[in-house]
Amino acid sequence: MVKLERPTCVKSTDFPIKRANQLRFKHILVTYVSRQYDSLATEKIKKAILNNKISERLDDFRTGDLPYELSGSFVMYIDKKYGRVKLKELLLFNKKADILSTLNISESELLGDWKKYMQEL
Repeated sequence: MVKLERPTCVKSTDFPIKRANQLRFKHILVTYVSRQYDSLATEKIKKAILNNKISERLDDFRTGDLPYELSGSFVMYIDKKYGRVKLKELLLFNKKADILSTLNISESELLGDWKKYMQEL
């Protein structure tokens, strides 16, 4: 059993949300692991991608109507593409730049790959 701690706010404005709505990577992981992310969320995201309603910046995932869905699907994608070991490694980071560096990918490439993955579900 994995023990997940309640997230605390960080001072960084990086990935992905700030202050009261702070969703550090650990918090996002909780959405995915606790199975709050479901097929309805997938359909909402696919529709948003189709209608070009998804930002080209990870920082913007916190805005709009789908912050948990976007974040949960993003963690699911990382889990499927990079594996559970890499996903656990990312828990060490609070900054987007560190996460992207660890994945060895640019933000635009990562978002593009994630969109393709989501559309194929």
